[in-house]
Amino acid sequence: MIKKRNQKSFRIFVISSITLIIGLFVFALGITFADGTDKFYRREVTLDTESGMTVQQRTVDFSQLCAYLEAYVPTLYKYEELYGISYEETKAYYGKLVSNTENDFEYCAAVKGFLNNIPSAHMASGFPSMSGIDEDFAPRLAKNKSFVNAQDYWFGVLHDECRKHYDKEINQMIFAYYSGEYRGVAKPVDNDVYGVNKATLLTVNGVSADEFVKLTPSVSKLKYDHANQKPMRDTIIFNDSFGEECTVEYLDQQGEKHSAKMYYGAEADLAITYTNYFKQLDGLAFGNTSADNTPAEKADYTTVGDMTVIRSEERDILFVRIDSFASQNSNGEVMASVIKSSSEGIDNIIIDIRGNRGGYYEWANSVLGALSQKDIEIVSEVYITQASYDRCENKGAYTFDETAGLYKTCITETVKGTADESKNIYLLVSDTTGSAADNLAYEFKKNALGTVIGVNNTAGERDGTICLSYPDISGIYFTYTEYAAADSDGNYSLVYGTAPDIYVCQTVEDYFIREEIKAEGKDPNNLENRLKYDSVLIRTLELINEKENTE
Repeated sequence: MIKKRNQKSFRIFVISSITLIIGLFVFALGITFADGTDKFYRREVTLDTESGMTVQQRTVDFSQLCAYLEAYVPTLYKYEELYGISYEETKAYYGKLVSNTENDFEYCAAVKGFLNNIPSAHMASGFPSMSGIDEDFAPRLAKNKSFVNAQDYWFGVLHDECRKHYDKEINQMIFAYYSGEYRGVAKPVDNDVYGVNKATLLTVNGVSADEFVKLTPSVSKLKYDHANQKPMRDTIIFNDSFGEECTVEYLDQQGEKHSAKMYYGAEADLAITYTNYFKQLDGLAFGNTSADNTPAEKADYTTVGDMTVIRSEERDILFVRIDSFASQNSNGEVMASVIKSSSEGIDNIIIDIRGNRGGYYEWANSVLGALSQKDIEIVSEVYITQASYDRCENKGAYTFDETAGLYKTCITETVKGTADESKNIYLLVSDTTGSAADNLAYEFKKNALGTVIGVNNTAGERDGTICLSYPDISGIYFTYTEYAAADSDGNYSLVYGTAPDIYVCQTVEDYFIREEIKAEGKDPNNLENRLKYDSVLIRTLELINEKENTE
């Protein structure tokens, strides 16, 4: 049972021109449906694309979605202890929202909010376009005319909603999570209508920000801050035009308290997210298309596929940022070769996988091997539910684990160590490091290949290869993983991720320094510029200097 790959990403337009990466990963681990994969994906979608869904249909559709997740997601009930919020509580909250939806757009937004409220990194509602579906799923689904028609319908629903806002000037109030707090980051920073830049969010409708995020419908995924031990979301977004009305209280950077009437919710987030995309699709100009932010200085780095490589003999470091293990322009062998050749004569290697959500499993293993002189034995215990076991053809590979209440298989493989000499290696991780990248982090730490720096890759899901399904009424497709891997302590990687050896968080001040660098037309990816705002990299270089001074 060889895992083929974990992720393929595609780009869509998002709030305030930020790029959102939706990860889609390929079904692996040798599990196939007993009744045939093609048959599974030929299930008819009963959606009436002329009249849409009734209230009753939306309720039934949501119930079917929940029943499917309960049957096939092994860690659905494992998040409660850490997050302080149960799946049943989440289901009840969103079930009530669904029952009160007045149209299909509201339903679509509620489903997205529900899936974003389940911390699994692989779980998401897909964008309604066949071009956005991973190539390993798309050929099967393309044969299902009812499914294709459903995607066209939901695409139209989203398009129609966004059209309502083409001529509106919508101001946003955005708070991003930094070091345990929600800090204001107006986008663009020079259009700070509400004076929120560097402000601290206090309450929403009298409820603390930390409590507010736990069930709030949002396009931002629920995560966990292991350093400060509380649930969080990357952003909380308010606007001044539409959605659920609320009162926002915040302290500006001078310490003065402010209160403002705003609006929030997945419906508002979703419409604002895609309005620019559809305006462009309709041939309407939007935003600033000038090249003012084009880097004016010569880059000190090279790019190979999704790799950025900086070699600094003066600092005695090789900095390698790997944004994905699913590039179309490189593979694992290329990545390993670049690391080996570029590190000749260099004592310190920094591998940055902070923005890496996964990709080809073998590619990550090639990089792992390039960082080790010895061969690495990987042993993974992977769990699936009764329902997954029932439809699995290779049942002999699984045994029932009474303690876990799940079926377990053990996967073993050897990664050949290809490093020629010992180096001081530092691996940078974040809460978006996931899937194959999480597996790299886990094995790197387990085999003591160097120092892991950053923050927990929340819900890392190192063996969380993805699956895709859809309710039979709406046809709204969603991704999830039906695999759970446990570490040596018995903790599920889907819940806890891989903890760094040294915790270092980015600050809101780091963000603004980076924005200033970009506004000046400079390249924020140059090493010297990175060392002005990248706290994790700065701390890594301090560790390197400390080590050299003690030797």
